[in-house]
Amino acid sequence: MKKNRNKILIVTSLLLLIYVVLFSTSRRSTKLFSPDKQYSVYAETYIYSGLLCALFSIMDCSYAGKIYLYDEIEKTVLATVFTENVEFVETISWIEHNNTASFKNMGVKIPNDFWVLPRPLNENIIEL
Repeated sequence: MKKNRNKILIVTSLLLLIYVVLFSTSRRSTKLFSPDKQYSVYAETYIYSGLLCALFSIMDCSYAGKIYLYDEIEKTVLATVFTENVEFVETISWIEHNNTASFKNMGVKIPNDFWVLPRPLNENIIEL
């Protein structure tokens, strides 16, 4: 009976560890701001992606992770999207006349291909 309980405990611990390694994020990128500083985007890499890149450092590695759209005024995350390469965060385009944000690189899959922003982008720079 005690052996079975130990096996269940070990298997449960291993599954929990695997889950944490696969779905936890680690490194956060630098925030990139909209021209008026109301919004920003940043990326966080998955831990497993960093481990794979460390193991196979011979190859050119891209880090998988999440890209976040953040409202700097309300201090909330507005949207999150998975990407196979967090470097795509640098391809953000802020489109004032549509009041949207989108990525030039098609590796970032956003519903409708763009994020609609809750407030209009201003041409004037806002100091927070």
